[in-house]
Amino acid sequence: MIQVIRWAKLIYELILNPNAFDESAYNYSIERDGVPPSKEREVELRKSLKDSSSLVRISIGKSLLICVGILILAWITFSSLSTLPKYYFLSSAFILLWAVLGLLGWEIQTIAGGTLPELANKAWYRTLHIMGMYLLFIAIFQSFG
Repeated sequence: MIQVIRWAKLIYELILNPNAFDESAYNYSIERDGVPPSKEREVELRKSLKDSSSLVRISIGKSLLICVGILILAWITFSSLSTLPKYYFLSSAFILLWAVLGLLGWEIQTIAGGTLPELANKAWYRTLHIMGMYLLFIAIFQSFG
């Protein structure tokens, strides 16, 4: 349960409070490394973490726009299905596609692989994936039940 709360806070800060997220990312990196960086390294580290978290936010936004377009196309295509399963199928497809398209890899990857933007990216992907699969199973049960 604590992990879920941490994910929710991480995603909230990433999307709605970028400055707090960038500060949290810097503090997380300092705690993880155990040694405060030199002044030159601090500026470089802050800029790198800010760039990575910006890439995650941009990726979330771009993938959302792509998914909205695909959802509109799917809505037109599947208009003959009965109402309730159609909503669940389209919602699950939308969320799963958003998760896949929004996942970043090399753009934000570091050598250690444990920066806060990387963890937020993984948490966002897992959250969307779980929600999408849940809706998909509901749609399947509604269709055959």
